[in-house]
Amino acid sequence: MKKNKLNVCFDMWGTNVPLPNCMGNHRKFHESNAESSVFFSDFCDPLLKNLKIIATSDLTNIDNDSLKIGYLVEPFSSMDRILIENKFTKYISESTVDYINNKNMYLVINFSHEGCVPIRSFKQLHKLLDFRKISPKKVIFIYNDSNNIITYKKWCDSNGIVDRINILNYQYSLFNKAEELYKLIIYKKTVLQPDISYKSSAVSDDYFKKTKDNIRGHHFLSYNRMIRDHRFLFLIGLESLGLIEKNLVSFNFDFNLQGKTDKDHKGGLYSLLDKNNVTEEKFNEILLKLSKQNDKKTLNSYGTKLFEYGMKVVDYKNLENIVGYGFENSEPYLNSYFSVITESLFFENNLYLSEKSWKGFMHFHPFILFGRPGSLKEMKKYGFKTFEPFIDESYDEEINDIERFFKVMREINRLCKMNLNETHDWYWEMEDILIYNRNLMLEYGRDKVNYKSKYLIENILRSMK
Repeated sequence: MKKNKLNVCFDMWGTNVPLPNCMGNHRKFHESNAESSVFFSDFCDPLLKNLKIIATSDLTNIDNDSLKIGYLVEPFSSMDRILIENKFTKYISESTVDYINNKNMYLVINFSHEGCVPIRSFKQLHKLLDFRKISPKKVIFIYNDSNNIITYKKWCDSNGIVDRINILNYQYSLFNKAEELYKLIIYKKTVLQPDISYKSSAVSDDYFKKTKDNIRGHHFLSYNRMIRDHRFLFLIGLESLGLIEKNLVSFNFDFNLQGKTDKDHKGGLYSLLDKNNVTEEKFNEILLKLSKQNDKKTLNSYGTKLFEYGMKVVDYKNLENIVGYGFENSEPYLNSYFSVITESLFFENNLYLSEKSWKGFMHFHPFILFGRPGSLKEMKKYGFKTFEPFIDESYDEEINDIERFFKVMREINRLCKMNLNETHDWYWEMEDILIYNRNLMLEYGRDKVNYKSKYLIENILRSMK
């Protein structure tokens, strides 16, 4: 084994692949699903030249003093589940703990497919590590949040914590959506979803150019399958401007309204929310400004209209089965001029770019990103071009949530005041930018293995001092 490789070790093995560590009662699930697991495959890719899979039981038979070894744990479902319910550290053997503390082995926690890890999770993780006598300095925590290092450092500083976890950011969604695009376009490889007979598609280069003379039917496209607090406010804003019926806007209130009564709704729009991320004061402040902006005493009528919609679809009806990967449809993009991407987070401190943020680049679509400040700046780090001056992107620098909300709404409204012929000309003025971004996505997909090595494996190796 070479010193410049990351050697990832596992306790148990299935038929052809290792099984995830520390799953406890979830072992049977993973034994049947390990080979097809989307996330688990990141560390089981045989094409990664600087990664080697080994068995924990073999550690006693090799000279590992100079090797860089990772004991990999990948949370199933959520960090809260593995930290509080499952308490994964109890499944780490004493011999493995000894290797972590005294050899060049690190506990590697890969949560790169998600980006919202609250401070309470770090608190609980430190408690579990302390209970098992594992030094935080020998832990590498990977997730998709470019603010994570700052947030964690502030928490450690304020609590006098000297021994700290190594935090790494990895844009999991970018590289995996890029790979999906590459397979769709280059290999014509589509994913057929058997339960809904749906075949993924992406806008081809040739078809994109053929649409230059075609006036599209709508200004914008916006997917909002899961109703979160900021999406709820966004939809109320759209409805108050009369923009939902005129554009391609999807949502499904059934996810949120199950068990809610008409009485709950009449008691106020805030009663319909989970209230995890936005205070009632901030929620009502946005509603008040929307009311004044639209010369309305209340916006409950717009909430009522949304409530009556229940669900609104753009491409297909079965929204419950839709996930972020393997479900692409080119048609809505070809029938609209720009996207309003409502990210998973808006009011939180985390800077998380999910698969949603990269979809516009896939389909030659300019977009407004309705999410955290600095999101566009993060995209530019990976070489992408955004859409200033065609779109006023000052919202990306606005840290005040309420002000950022209204900057986005004003820009959407401004763009929608153009007639479709004007919007058509506006869109094709961005042709070079759209082609550039699409080609860059294809490049990331074509060479995903090397980019994964550069942005993931090499960063892990550098963290192993």
